Amino acid sequence: MENFGFDEMEDKMETIWQVKVTKKPMDEKNELKMMEMGLQKEIDLIPQFPESILTSSTPVSNMGYSLGKEDLKVVPLMKSMVAELVGTMFLVIIGCGAAMQWKTDFDTTQVSLAFGLAVMAIASFTGHVSGGNLNPAVSVGLLAGGKLSLLKCVVYVIAQCIGAVIGAGILHLVTPSQHRAGLGSNGLADGVTPLGGMVMELLMTMLLVLVVYATAVDTGNKTAPMVAPLVIGLTVTAAHLVLMPYTGTSINPARSLGPALVSSNTANHWVFWVGPLLGGALGGVLYRFGMMNNQDN
Repeated sequence: MENFGFDEMEDKMETIWQVKVTKKPMDEKNELKMMEMGLQKEIDLIPQFPESILTSSTPVSNMGYSLGKEDLKVVPLMKSMVAELVGTMFLVIIGCGAAMQWKTDFDTTQVSLAFGLAVMAIASFTGHVSGGNLNPAVSVGLLAGGKLSLLKCVVYVIAQCIGAVIGAGILHLVTPSQHRAGLGSNGLADGVTPLGGMVMELLMTMLLVLVVYATAVDTGNKTAPMVAPLVIGLTVTAAHLVLMPYTGTSINPARSLGPALVSSNTANHWVFWVGPLLGGALGGVLYRFGMMNNQDN
């Protein structure tokens, strides 16, 4: 085998890069160099690189799985944590507050719209800071699809749970004692088994995460600004309309945790963690590897 020096090897790799990867046209001088170095056979054996890898505007750190070393920046991380905490606090206050409405009879549509509209509004002011996850299942779904680092996922989930407990605590303090009940906490309806409730929570959370990917993550869809919060909020509303008769609708473990802890209503609480987290992870993996536009692969 012929031995090349370092300089010659560098010329060889540079020529291969120019021909096969960057796809720049070869000038006459480089064509002669390629022939002299006997590279044509070697170049033909190298697979063509997709243009999307070279032209995608997505940062490399956001294109795969990461522990989150690049996210170890105190100020941005704290801002994201505060955004998730405050956002989830408002979500519980608005959604669970609507579910506790004692002036009128309980209305499934009212509660469904309250949660959906709350997500629309909150995602609008938290999206540019933290991504507006507001939900451990969404964060786990983004982690499963390689769109959120492990560090951020853990920090977000902690912030979301704290925010939910604070929101439920505020509702407890301001609501007359005779109307507090379970503070809008989730529970299985009569005749609904824990397994059945978990499956329904899994499916609706999976739908939510798929929509999050399609509207807010997959840049290949070219979703117009501010459309994502609208579509995601409507998806949350749809999920509530379906799940209310079964579980009271969680699709968000933090939203379930806050009222459950404050009101000490923790019966079958695991259903509202296992179902949504599994659904979120499945949704993230399914979209990442089965539905993502080619230019983001």
